[in-house]
Amino acid sequence: MLHFLQGLALGQIVDTFNFHLRMKVTSGGLVQMWHRLADLLFSWYEQIHSEILESAKFHADETGWRVSGQTHWLCCFANDDSAFYRIDRSRVSPALQKFVTEVFEGTLLTDF
Repeated sequence: MLHFLQGLALGQIVDTFNFHLRMKVTSGGLVQMWHRLADLLFSWYEQIHSEILESAKFHADETGWRVSGQTHWLCCFANDDSAFYRIDRSRVSPALQKFVTEVFEGTLLTDF
């Protein structure tokens, strides 16, 4: 949360944990924890992807997203119950083609 939502640099997070919370962490340790968490959550991420593709309709939208100073797109695909997010270098059609990995016979709702 401190890094991705609040925008703190790794060094700032390490300083916060080490000084204020008196927990010994390193930048590398934080990154390793994020990778392990991603591995744990990946099956849920894929399950959400499948559930949205199996629904009768879903919404698709994107907004600009900066990654290392370069413009990318935060794509959101959502149905009534779930939301699936993916950051992609491409906008609109290429990102949608990466999301729709099987035949979709429902309704796609967009603002374009």
